[in-house]
Amino acid sequence: MRKMTSGVVIAVVLILALVVGVNTQAVATNFTWVVTKLLTVTDVATFTSSVNVAGAANLAGNTTVGGTFAVSGNTALATGLNIVPQTAISVTNGGIITPTGAIQLLTSGGNVTATLASGQAGQLLTLINTANTNILIQDTSGQILSGDLTLAQWDTATFVFYGTSWIQIDESNN
Repeated sequence: MRKMTSGVVIAVVLILALVVGVNTQAVATNFTWVVTKLLTVTDVATFTSSVNVAGAANLAGNTTVGGTFAVSGNTALATGLNIVPQTAISVTNGGIITPTGAIQLLTSGGNVTATLASGQAGQLLTLINTANTNILIQDTSGQILSGDLTLAQWDTATFVFYGTSWIQIDESNN
């Protein structure tokens, strides 16, 4: 009777293993350090801390970085660089424009005068006025412009932040 009971238990376990399935890919393991010469990920990989690459990093498909993506050395882009314009900031008279990205759309309820908030070293900024109004950016301390800068609808201005100032590098009257 014991041999029959043992056989039935083993049979039930084997049947359950086949029905439920054993998928070692579904097991997540946390490691403090992983050092490897080659890592291939065929699905989504999420890193919650720093990732350091001492050689080439080849990324195919969409890659999202939620913080700073720092590169030392050359960066090669095969097909182009797409920078997503940020949601338009509504500029008010006497206000400060605080950009949230490299391409900052602007709008206003009427003709206004404003200044730029401080930036970070090396930061590039392009402003685009999307409103049918004039946005005047004053040439004051913290901004090195070719003079007061008026952006009419679809006009653009590009700056780089250096030291303590935004330096105007381009302007287009469209």
